[in-house]
Amino acid sequence: MNETNLSAAPEQGAPAAAPEAAAPHEATEETVTVGALRGAIERRNAQRARRAAEEAAARWSREADELTAQCPDFDLGAALNDTQFCALLRAGVDVRTAWSALHAQALLEAACVRAGLLSRIGPGVWLGPDATEAAVAELRRLPQPFTPSTARTHLGTSRRVVMPLLEKLAEEGLSRRVGDDGHVVD
Repeated sequence: MNETNLSAAPEQGAPAAAPEAAAPHEATEETVTVGALRGAIERRNAQRARRAAEEAAARWSREADELTAQCPDFDLGAALNDTQFCALLRAGVDVRTAWSALHAQALLEAACVRAGLLSRIGPGVWLGPDATEAAVAELRRLPQPFTPSTARTHLGTSRRVVMPLLEKLAEEGLSRRVGDDGHVVD
């Protein structure tokens, strides 16, 4: 590669140095290559990037400690494995907001359960707090034993809801299984 030399020559208006003063130092110019300048700029940028990353990590650690104090389930190590969480942090979103945004549904569900507004029936299935009692009352009207399909039709719901509902009723001792596909409400 052909390096371009840049000279740091004395200014035009500056008085010339006496010849005897310049004699001990053969060259009065300092030569800097473009490559050396690029290297210096890259090192400076790398230092700035490293400093910014260290400051961000320290800020995230402080924010994570504050969040952990309020939400013991929060785990920064686990959260950093989530690409969406990391993307939000890189975009400048604080730890609490990023975590809350990604867990809004679960936080809302937990708040509704604590407030008595919802009851968890199964994975992703939430019903009102009185839904199991209402379902038992409705299922008692069916000829016993009944199938999940009959229960689904009678309750006007989907298989995705009726199967965990029947399991929940059995867990609570409100119904039991009879044979391979039958259910009886006690």
